[in-house]
Amino acid sequence: MDKTTEFKKLMTKVSSDTNTTLPQGYQYRYAPYNCWKCSKEIIIYKWANSLLEGEMSEPPAPIPVTLKQRHTAMSDETYWANVCPSCDSVQGDFFINHEPDSPFFVLDEIIDDEKSFNKDLEQIADYYYGQIVSWPLQN
Repeated sequence: MDKTTEFKKLMTKVSSDTNTTLPQGYQYRYAPYNCWKCSKEIIIYKWANSLLEGEMSEPPAPIPVTLKQRHTAMSDETYWANVCPSCDSVQGDFFINHEPDSPFFVLDEIIDDEKSFNKDLEQIADYYYGQIVSWPLQN
């Protein structure tokens, strides 16, 4: 099984484990992420037309339940944030988008089409299996 297919299976499992639903279509990019506070594996999102510095644009409908408008002291702004479904903690925008070891660091502008979605998912899978776990997976 290739990385992208294995990655999609992983995302389906994490979605089930966290009682969340993966968005349909090509508007969102997603990745597994460990909550900084409770350490549970969750899903974080980025979407087409979101800005590079802070998620100021409203996410497309239907909005995943783990994206919420929050005001943070660190940014002193209200923005759409990824929030842990277990402990309700904001997952810092800077850390999930701009740190070299973050899953979305590898992405350029997000374009809402199938070709871009597949390319981006492949890059996120390469990041995940290169940084987090060894590939190929051992059974």
